[in-house]
Amino acid sequence: RDLSAATSFLCPPITCQSFFIVPKAPPSDGASSSAATGGMYIVTQSDTDPPRESPLGDREERPPGVGFVALSWINFGLLVAALLKFAPLILSYAHGADLSPDQIALGLGEQRAWALDLISDTPYLLAIWILVANFLQWQTGKMRVFPWR
Repeated sequence: RDLSAATSFLCPPITCQSFFIVPKAPPSDGASSSAATGGMYIVTQSDTDPPRESPLGDREERPPGVGFVALSWINFGLLVAALLKFAPLILSYAHGADLSPDQIALGLGEQRAWALDLISDTPYLLAIWILVANFLQWQTGKMRVFPWR
């Protein structure tokens, strides 16, 4: 977020600081912390300080494990299967949007009904694919839609 316009009257952009309130560590001599400090202290970080460590830690730098690679390939297979489910419907519509009585007598009407039934659960497959893709991104630090990348 760019808060420079909103905070420009408070402090110059170069010396503006971020404040974090963190719990005070207990004293090493066994004495209890005083009630005046409330057991808290303020840590400041100026704009010139190095950035803080990311929440993923070192997971961004190392390659994902074999389990995550396998899960990303399985998730990619689920996406391909969801797309291939539309092939029978496309073939059915190759005979025309409206079937003639002769085509219905040949069984193309039943095939179209089967193709429509086949794609009826595709939103559930895509929901699972999105959940697994988000899980993989959360665990590995990058979106692994195409596992070979």
